[in-house]
Amino acid sequence: MRSVLDGSEFLGEQCERAGVIFLSEQPPGSLRQLALDAGLRADHALHLMRWHRVLGSSWPELAEEATEKAIAVGARLLVIDTLSQFSGLLGDAENAAGAALEVLRPLQRAQEQGVATFIIRHERKTLSDIADAGRGSSAYGGAVDVMLRLQRLDASFPANFRKLTTLSRFEETPTELIISLEPDGYRVQETSIATLAAKGKAILSLLPGTEVDAKTCQDLAQAARISRSATQTILQDFVTAGLATRVGAGTRSLAYRYWRKCE
Repeated sequence: MRSVLDGSEFLGEQCERAGVIFLSEQPPGSLRQLALDAGLRADHALHLMRWHRVLGSSWPELAEEATEKAIAVGARLLVIDTLSQFSGLLGDAENAAGAALEVLRPLQRAQEQGVATFIIRHERKTLSDIADAGRGSSAYGGAVDVMLRLQRLDASFPANFRKLTTLSRFEETPTELIISLEPDGYRVQETSIATLAAKGKAILSLLPGTEVDAKTCQDLAQAARISRSATQTILQDFVTAGLATRVGAGTRSLAYRYWRKCE
């Protein structure tokens, strides 16, 4: 949303600057924190509709109101978080294909008016293919142009890394991206770099906590199952960053050994 509001880049792609209509189920406290974390500002053309303020209104009425607002202010993006909360389609009703299509129908007018609609759904607790990953009927997936699934990676990857999987009607949409949240925003990571970061984390976990147990580069490379040259590069970065300490002379008879000081 911020990238659209600023007309800035997002994941390496230029966004068209436009207003945003945001339907949010979050209470004021957490919503305020979300806005701060995302860098949303008071001067942004962000129009907010909170769920607790529209209780009693039907979903078709809410969708029509949001679409009319978008048209009136020239907004090009409508975000609904979450669709089930605003549509009122909960429990078993969420699994009915007919009901799901009826929920999506009022949003078609927004699409016809050039307003991109981004609907957010919770994921199932069981592992599923992206087409069936969203909670509720699979009819939702069949009706949209692009499906996105954001997932945590396994523990070997840094905590700020995520995997974005897509299923799209458009050929230019990448099927999978590894992205990271950096101080300046989200960044696409090359698979090789992401893998190296994951392997680097593995090496860090293998470093002993005492100098007497320090390990050589060869020992660590074998334990992490990656090449010696890649391990050497990672270890050098760790030493530079103060994450690891190196002892030894770097000779054949007295190879460098590495350990990690534990605070």
